[in-house]
Amino acid sequence: MESILVNGKAYDHSGTKLDVFGMKVVGFTSIDYGDKLERGEARGASQVALGVTKGKYTTDPCKITLHKSSAAELREHIAGQSRTGNSTGNVKGTIVVQFVDDEIGVQTVELLDCRMNNPGTGSSKEGSDPLTEDLEFYVRLIKRNGVTLFESDEAGV
Repeated sequence: MESILVNGKAYDHSGTKLDVFGMKVVGFTSIDYGDKLERGEARGASQVALGVTKGKYTTDPCKITLHKSSAAELREHIAGQSRTGNSTGNVKGTIVVQFVDDEIGVQTVELLDCRMNNPGTGSSKEGSDPLTEDLEFYVRLIKRNGVTLFESDEAGV
């Protein structure tokens, strides 16, 4: 049975859904994303950390691997949302991935305020598998089942 990779873990194709900028994407094989808090330690003259900062919230780019035909459809969809109707780089949108984890059930991850960084890289290769392209998106914020790593009531969020 064909599976989809979400951050490197395989999930059943039938239980995995992807929506990119309002378009339901069927022909994808993997999606990778991540976020973290980079904390600083308060030390003063002490050898032991006296405390830590709230940290700087950062995200990794989102990389989606799609079949070439799905990548072309997605680029056209995103370009259609631009002011001129033919640009993919400045359109802001949301990416939602939903998958079923055997241990914790349905998981919904929202990648917010995304913009396309790379419209597709891929190459031809020998074999029977369909040709794929990797698209990369800037991500400003990530919510996992509505939960964030940062305080969502702060200004600008």
